[in-house]
Amino acid sequence: KLGSLRLQDNLLTGDLVDSKSSLSRLSTDTLVELQLEDNGFQGRMGSFFLENLLRRNLTILDLSDNEFSGKVSLEVFESESLMVLDLHGNKLTNFITVIPPNNVLQFLALHENIIKKELPGELHNLSALTHLDLS
Repeated sequence: KLGSLRLQDNLLTGDLVDSKSSLSRLSTDTLVELQLEDNGFQGRMGSFFLENLLRRNLTILDLSDNEFSGKVSLEVFESESLMVLDLHGNKLTNFITVIPPNNVLQFLALHENIIKKELPGELHNLSALTHLDLS
């Protein structure tokens, strides 16, 4: 079964989170690493696809340098397995208002977005975080 999917730098486009897309129908039960950086994917964060993906065993999610929009989803912070989240270089505009306790996420990159709201004060709830890039 598929454990790692790396499709970076392939000029792929489209709405990744559309229910009709091939990736949205991908079986994610065994997927632990998904790297789709540097393509032209678009769609709103917090979609059913991402929510479903993050409820599995995913440890690395890299969607950087695409065209995702919307807000950083609460589900990424509720994941019990996600250790690396790279969303830099997108068109994300908002951040969730409250960050729940999370002792798994170690790497969070949100730079090069257009986040308009202040980050919540609960960043300290990310107790395992060793890398945070908001530049």
